[in-house]
Amino acid sequence: MFNTLITGPFGSVLNFIYSLVNNYGLAIIIFCIVCKLLLFPLTLKSKKSMFANARIQPKMQELQKKYKNDKDRYSMELQKLYKEEKVSPLAGCLPLLITMPILFGLYYVVTQPLYFLMKYSEETIRVIAGNIVTVLGNHGVNPDSFARITAYVENASAKSNTLQIELANYMSQYGDELQAMTPDVAISKFNFDFLGMNLSKTPSYEFWTPNFLWGLFILVLVSVATAFLVGWLGQKLNPMQTGSPDDPTAKSAASTGKMMIYIMPLMTAFIGFSIPAAVSVYWITNNLLTIGLDVLANKIAGRKEEEIRQKKLEDEARRKRNKKKAAELDSWAEKQRTEEEDPKTKEEKEVSSE
Repeated sequence: MFNTLITGPFGSVLNFIYSLVNNYGLAIIIFCIVCKLLLFPLTLKSKKSMFANARIQPKMQELQKKYKNDKDRYSMELQKLYKEEKVSPLAGCLPLLITMPILFGLYYVVTQPLYFLMKYSEETIRVIAGNIVTVLGNHGVNPDSFARITAYVENASAKSNTLQIELANYMSQYGDELQAMTPDVAISKFNFDFLGMNLSKTPSYEFWTPNFLWGLFILVLVSVATAFLVGWLGQKLNPMQTGSPDDPTAKSAASTGKMMIYIMPLMTAFIGFSIPAAVSVYWITNNLLTIGLDVLANKIAGRKEEEIRQKKLEDEARRKRNKKKAAELDSWAEKQRTEEEDPKTKEEKEVSSE
């Protein structure tokens, strides 16, 4: 079902984009832009919910203090508060729950082009991989450079998921020979050249080795830096950060945000030096778009929240004016009744009329 609803359609879209630009790196960038723009309404909805929850935090804290010994009453009053303020506590989570599987789907599509772009089966990929091992051996290529492919071919239960970009690169280099070995299978030739870099290669941090690929190394560093910026900016733009330091919710949000600032870059570095560089292009593009769209969503949601705040202030001022007018009318009416009931005042009025 996941492949049918997400990875399948995404693979077709990425394949279409690749057919237009004939460059895997550029296709990934365009693909990310299209997907992030389509997901922006969910991002905006989540941001609005965060602002709304931040707005009612003071009232929630009052309820916590007031009913700290009565959890049932607190829960009831909290639901009442949500209803009065028209805030849904799950509204911020739902877009994220929808977005996460989509993001995983994007990642799978980018890292597994033979599955999702070329629509090869695992059996076909295994046959192609075996032929690649044979061709590389015939060309005298160092077996250590394709040891992972050899291990995959020799292990009947192994999956090709993390090898597909590497396999696709060899298919481009030795396409004619592989086509002759498998005439019944169309051998696709990917263009992995991007800004002078081969995105099918796996970056390395061993800069002291001969023929070190500095471009791929820098690509991973940029992906790590943008991952850090995403975490740092996400914490700065989180409306919950403006809450009281004594608020448990604000504390939790701050703690989680600080942790993610460092965890995500570390994960990005670890994975970036473990798999082909095409994934780093995906991460950099996704991170930069996340930063830009998060800032935009923050401005839109902040403006909306300010409108709500102004309307509340105006409504409150109107209620105060109406209350003041009602009090003045009550005072005037009371004065009138008092004068009518006071005999002395009544006599003065009769003398005055004569």
